[in-house]
Amino acid sequence: MILFIALSVISCRNKTKEIDTLSEYNNVKDIILGINSEQQKLYQQFSTKDERAKKYKEFCHDSLITITGYGNFLYNAVDASNDLVDGYADTIHDIHLKIYDNTAILTGRAKMYNLVGKDTLFEDIWISKVFMNFNGKWKMVLRSSGQSGVNYKKEIHLPRKALLAFEGLYGVAGDIPDTFKVEDNHLYQFGHDNLKLKYFAFDDSTFFTRDDPGSIVFKKNAGKISRFDWYTADGQIIAISNIQK
Repeated sequence: MILFIALSVISCRNKTKEIDTLSEYNNVKDIILGINSEQQKLYQQFSTKDERAKKYKEFCHDSLITITGYGNFLYNAVDASNDLVDGYADTIHDIHLKIYDNTAILTGRAKMYNLVGKDTLFEDIWISKVFMNFNGKWKMVLRSSGQSGVNYKKEIHLPRKALLAFEGLYGVAGDIPDTFKVEDNHLYQFGHDNLKLKYFAFDDSTFFTRDDPGSIVFKKNAGKISRFDWYTADGQIIAISNIQK
């Protein structure tokens, strides 16, 4: 009987500890998500950039570090608040939140908009925000962003016969080759780790995927496909040989 009571007490204590931890986590979660929400509503709430910047700064540590997708660095909250509220909304979706004691990390996708003359500039980006607790107040200490791989090229439809010309094994020396094969009137790349990548035709030799701003261009030698050149988003070109025997 004594053992049963002791075990019951221990069990209740453990259960209480778990509930307290969960309660604390949810409390911090609500605070961080609330800050993120307030940051994203600034453009709708305030008509001038100065007003938005002043409010944005309240959520940031004075020495906030900001890294933009184009490699720009800002090292304080004043510069960041004047830069990050300049006419666009970075509403984050697919949010993931991790909390480590006095540190919280929020990540997610966003679509950035900015009006340039009569044109709307937009891009899909990843955003990460790091918050820390200073004397009971949560402040953002780091915000970084970078392009998520989205390709806005328009697809054209090639006849199946044309697509079949690109089938084969492609790779570089020393690596396991990937198989390019036509299925449901599209060209697919199959590789290790269950890779199955769908390609879309841009013209009669150029293909792209939806989640990569780059493209691949098939090249011929003596009338047959000998390789494709992989054009990365930053302009690099990598030749991948057709090793089909």
